[in-house]
Amino acid sequence: MSAQLIPAGSDPLGRDDRPLTVTVDGVAVRGVHGQTLATVLLADGHNHWRTAPTGGKRGIFCGIGVCFDCVATVNGIPDIRLCRRPARDGDTVHTQSRTSNTHTEHATALLGDPNSHGEQPAPISSHIAHTQSRAFDTHTERSTALINDAKPGSAQSTSVDGETAAADGGDPERSADRETAGDVPGIDERHDRPRGGTR
Repeated sequence: MSAQLIPAGSDPLGRDDRPLTVTVDGVAVRGVHGQTLATVLLADGHNHWRTAPTGGKRGIFCGIGVCFDCVATVNGIPDIRLCRRPARDGDTVHTQSRTSNTHTEHATALLGDPNSHGEQPAPISSHIAHTQSRAFDTHTERSTALINDAKPGSAQSTSVDGETAAADGGDPERSADRETAGDVPGIDERHDRPRGGTR
């Protein structure tokens, strides 16, 4: 992404400039339609517009919308990536900092105090506990069903395509004999594989 604005007369695309004006922190900045807000700022000489918590200056880093170094507040909406946002005439851009009280208070209210050393606020804690409990219950139910199905002599333990050991008087060995004799398809055949074959 070039910080230089190419004059329309020397642009190989032969574009017609349609000027626009955006306001950046109360100052009018001129650009042309087709630019992103980041290129409008770069062409005006701004190479950074955000301050990290460490005090480092942030502006364009990747330029393709993957990172969040170029975020700013646009028309009252925070955290807009300027490299992806087309500039529109009349846009209002406010630079932002991760150390600003407004964003910190909002994040703290949502996520809890970052200095709480791992303690979660009540709404998030209860949601996490509920989700973990549901996952455990579902896992336990599935495990119990699998264990019950695998018990020798149970109706499901030797079921093959709807036939069970119950048809042989509940004797799993007789069911195994029938399968060996070819009366009941083997597991490998049910999965379209030859017996003993590999995929």
